Formats: sequence, C-alpha cells, structure tokens
Amino acid sequence: MRSVTDGCDAVTDPETLQLSLTPERIERYCRDTERSARDTAHALSALVAVQTFLSTQVEPGQEAYGTIRAILAEHIDRVQEKLLDEGAKALLPALRRRDAAAVGRIHGPLSRSGFHTALERAWGELDPAERAGVADWAAAWCRDARARGEAASGYPDAPDLAAAGIDLQEYAALGDVAGFTGR
Repeated sequence: MRSVTDGCDAVTDPETLQLSLTPERIERYCRDTERSARDTAHALSALVAVQTFLSTQVEPGQEAYGTIRAILAEHIDRVQEKLLDEGAKALLPALRRRDAAAVGRIHGPLSRSGFHTALERAWGELDPAERAGVADWAAAWCRDARARGEAASGYPDAPDLAAAGIDLQEYAALGDVAGFTGR
C-alpha cells in the first residue's frame, strides 16, 4: 500500500516544512482571526498576509487552492467592508468637531481609496452647511500647515512639516479631505 507521502521529498528533507490546509481549516482560521484580532484593521492585515503568502507559495493547479482562495477573499471582503463602515462612522463626528488628530487616526489604517470611500459615506450624512464648513476648515488647515512647514524649512517649495510640529498622518488625511471637497 502506498503512503500519501510516497515520492515526496519534502517529507524527508529536514529543511522543508510541509503545510496542509483544507477549506475547513482556513475557514476556522479566518473566523478566529476576525474574532481575536485587536481591531478590524489588524484582522484585515492578518488575512491579507495569509492570502499573499498562499498566492506566492502554492503550486499552480491544486484544486483546493481555488476553494481556499475564495474563502479567504470572502472574509477579506467582509472585513474590508466592516473597516470602511467603522471608518465612516468615526469620521462623521471627527469632521463635525473639526478634529484633525481624529481624522488622521482614521486615515491611518485605511488605504487612500478606502479613506475616500469612508469619506464619501460620512459626507453623505453631512448637511450642505456642514459640508461647506468642513471643506473650508480642511482647506484652511492645509494652507496653514503648508505655510508653517515652509517657514520651518527655509527652502522654497520644500515644507518641513515635522520641524513645524505638524503630524504627517494628519497632513495626509486633511489633504485628502481638502482634495475630496475640491478646495
């Protein structure tokens, strides 16, 4: 009788690790990761890391890989959507308070397109007067930050935001808000 490992050098090579995944195991891993991660952004990072690892290490043509990849993609899509919802819900009060630090913290774990999506969702909840106020605030904040950065730098068109005490994440976030609003 032949063993499943007959002819498989990986089993006898002490420098090789053989990994066995089933759709059930990856489903359990995804659920456990979503439940136990510190926050949604960390859950997404963990799932994407596994997806990337598998996509670079799995031999083409393995039937289970398609199923496992689909399970991972489903979980990643769900976690991404949750992260965008959380971002939009947190962004709305931050914009209303004109809280640059909070906007920067929300911006951090999202991709630029993810932040844009969260911003679109939050923007839809603002009334026209609030939108105008947020647009003016973001544009003014960016102008002030750039002027302070240029003054700290001493070089034209090369602001030194860090030397001016401006948080780079806040600058990126408010720049995205200002860009979104067209100001």
